[in-house]
Amino acid sequence: MIKLAKLGLLVAQVKSVPPDSTGPPAAATNTKSKGGRGGTSTRKCKSTTAATNDANKRPRATNVAPESSATPAGTASSSNVTVQTATHCGVGPVDGGVESSEPSAEGSASSWSLGNIGPTAVNSPLTTFGLNSRNRDVANSATATDVWYFCRELKVDARPETKPENEQPLHQKPKTEFIGCRLCEYPKWQTWRNTNGITTTVRRHLERVHSDLYGPTVQTLGLKHANDHQHSKSNKVDEVDSEVFSVGEWLKKLVRFIVVDDQAISLVDCPEFRQLLLFGPGPDKLTDTDIPHRDKLKDEIVKTYREIYSKIVCDAQNALGRVSFTADVWDDPTFRAFMAVTVHYCTRDENFRLRIQSKLLAFRLVEGSHDGRNLSKVFLGIVKEAKLEKKIGSITMDNASSNKKKMTFLQEELNEAGIAFDADGNRVCCFPHGINRACQAVTDELENNPYEPVYALASAPGVTEEFKESCTRYADALGSKPISSVRTVVVAARRSGPQREELQRVIKMGNQSNLWGTVGNPVVLPEVQLLRDVDTQWSSMYNMISRMLILYPAVRHLIHKDTLGDIVGLTDDELNVLTDIHQVFSAPNAAQELLSAEKTPTLCMALPVYTDLMDVWEEQARMIPELQHYIKMGIDRVQKYVNIARTSRIYALAMIINPTDKMTWINAHWTVQQAADAKKWMVDALPSPAEIAALEADAVLRDRTIAENELDRYLSAPLVRSEDRAVDLVVWWEGHENEFPLMFRVALDVLPVQASAVPCERMFSSSKQTITVQRINLSPEMLEILQVEKFEFKGNRLNFTEDTLAKPEDYSLEVPTASAVQELLALGRFDELRDLYRNQELRQK
Repeated sequence: MIKLAKLGLLVAQVKSVPPDSTGPPAAATNTKSKGGRGGTSTRKCKSTTAATNDANKRPRATNVAPESSATPAGTASSSNVTVQTATHCGVGPVDGGVESSEPSAEGSASSWSLGNIGPTAVNSPLTTFGLNSRNRDVANSATATDVWYFCRELKVDARPETKPENEQPLHQKPKTEFIGCRLCEYPKWQTWRNTNGITTTVRRHLERVHSDLYGPTVQTLGLKHANDHQHSKSNKVDEVDSEVFSVGEWLKKLVRFIVVDDQAISLVDCPEFRQLLLFGPGPDKLTDTDIPHRDKLKDEIVKTYREIYSKIVCDAQNALGRVSFTADVWDDPTFRAFMAVTVHYCTRDENFRLRIQSKLLAFRLVEGSHDGRNLSKVFLGIVKEAKLEKKIGSITMDNASSNKKKMTFLQEELNEAGIAFDADGNRVCCFPHGINRACQAVTDELENNPYEPVYALASAPGVTEEFKESCTRYADALGSKPISSVRTVVVAARRSGPQREELQRVIKMGNQSNLWGTVGNPVVLPEVQLLRDVDTQWSSMYNMISRMLILYPAVRHLIHKDTLGDIVGLTDDELNVLTDIHQVFSAPNAAQELLSAEKTPTLCMALPVYTDLMDVWEEQARMIPELQHYIKMGIDRVQKYVNIARTSRIYALAMIINPTDKMTWINAHWTVQQAADAKKWMVDALPSPAEIAALEADAVLRDRTIAENELDRYLSAPLVRSEDRAVDLVVWWEGHENEFPLMFRVALDVLPVQASAVPCERMFSSSKQTITVQRINLSPEMLEILQVEKFEFKGNRLNFTEDTLAKPEDYSLEVPTASAVQELLALGRFDELRDLYRNQELRQK
């Protein structure tokens, strides 16, 4: 079972203590409760009186700037089973209370909760960015060894159950018995005994295993032996150099370049470009007749599309299980609507290894209205065109009402054709969209109703005069719309290049002069820019507030110097409120990152993460009574999406086929009857309904008994051990196909189901790069052709969550800054660091 550790790390402390304060922040305790989690029972926060009594005891920091929070033999008919998931996905339990039960000894339900981590103080900006306040010149790391900077101190060599977070870099040899490699991405765990002469061994490991990160980072941070890496070149032979030249292969690569790089087809008619292609020695030199003009190139692009589309359709039609879909609609700059449809299914590769394929099936113009009937017509047309209507599994979409109607019309159409389909059972609601909507509910209530809920707390019986006054000030701070104020300051500070440069100068000057922090406890601010929130990027508002809280000492300096014009700074009360709001949004941000961490998010985590989020928010509502009402808005919205999810059996099936959990979470959070129903659903999914209809009654009973026995064998087997929780479900089921052949058939249907509609969102981001001002008149047909080809060509490089989670914009600088490198190393975001170095290398070329 996968731990939701990150939620615990980010939410245990719900009231941050300002950096000017000398005392440590008070950690919140975890009051995990199982009742109603993941069900449909009405969730209520702690009573106002109890919450205010807690608040009366909580010290309130004022007049200071806040700190950032960071087969088996004998199976009668199993060999030819084709699971009909769509028939079995019906309606799940949506009524009845949740019976409290003790977790099983193995893989207890608590491993899904924040209780595994325990209360942890919110990280300061120093910890978050991997900076050491005792070494204010850490950015200038010339004296730091190139080995210890990438190591971690370890008392034992055993791998921990959770990934280490926000690790401090080392600047000298540690005194612990063991050391470990920070660049080995968890769950990989490379350790050495800390003996004399170990530096050579570690350096050899870093150069051999992590050359893409090690050398560039040593250079960027000016670590020891930096000059040794300055002129290092990759030993990898360019793939093109090893190929025999032919005009046909060259033309294919030209098509690929035009498509992937979003180049205009007319580029081949540019005289300078043709001259460039014709330039060069050798017997294989191109001639002008070899280079196509735009019409010929367009024909080649269309030809390539037909080949790609035919293969996608053939593979999907012959998929080992059901085909899952994601679908969404997007408007281009000219307000034309397009529907993106991706398909996900299990196949065998050339080595007969099990793989999940993800392909863009269509990027189709939507003519007419965006109502449910028209959307269902367009979607079904795409599916019928590919002859996949009998292979439809789950469809993942956002939570818009038009999609609910769309599913209803799809059910009518498919049922009339004799195809099993259920509007609720075959639908999966996009998880990130649900979290985003919940956060939006909180934000909207904060903006529209800032006074009354807080004043109501002050009117509750038994509160002190001090608390009443605190509530009044808190309401006034909320009424001043602090989030909007942050946005205003960010816009002013980013308005021009000189404004941005001035902020960087002030940060650097303050770091050198010890202006930040307190006497005897200086703080080093990261040399980064303020961030703006973006509607299309999840968690961007959270990141905007977080960056503002970190950099506010420098921002306040700019405001006092009138550098930002007539911008008014934030009051202490507003900063206090912002710190609370930031803490409230830390849990959904962690949830987003958790399910976005995988290249193809897994459905088995959706309901547990939803539940953990509600648990965290309920605890925060107790600890921050002033925001109790607003947090409840978010909890209610999350509960709504949980109720929708519980109308489909697919979520239960996804959890059951997860060998790290099986029925553990269900047993702990659902009633006994609901858990029994979930087990029955799996048994129902094992034999094919078509086979059952053709069998005699005794054969049906015999097959069902075989199915039940296999499921019991699977459930009675031990859970995957805790240290193996990062198990690849596809690889695991491939290795257990013969042991659980019927369960394996279900897994083929369930594993490709997407927890989010991010694959479609990814295509919309890609389309924006294709439809530029110069290509605004691109036809819908050609746009679809280009997007399908680009998705195919870039398939191995695609990350379905890459453009949806907000990223700091300062990472797009021409040269990676030391602060950006240090932050990414501290947070373990190695893929982003690789992208930085790769982009820098491309620019230098």
